[in-house]
Amino acid sequence: MRLITLFISRRGKTRVWWLQRKTRLAHLMQLEGVLAFIEGRYDQARKALIRSANHAEKPELNYLLAARAAHALGENEKAAEYLHHAEQVASEG
Repeated sequence: MRLITLFISRRGKTRVWWLQRKTRLAHLMQLEGVLAFIEGRYDQARKALIRSANHAEKPELNYLLAARAAHALGENEKAAEYLHHAEQVASEG
């Protein structure tokens, strides 16, 4: 019985740790994307910003910069898609 109780109590802590880890990694990836954007590495910026958007504190920032990066690469359809995502996320929050 103690083993089952221990397992259940650890499961909650593991879930919290996992979510914190995802948030931390998303923040680092977001910073990587912003830096790549500033340096003109638009393809890398776009990819990093989109991958980290779901767990970012301000995902609309990710989508807006990804749209700018896509536009710089001449990917206007992708830019419009990212702008649409930014608008959706901003209206939800």
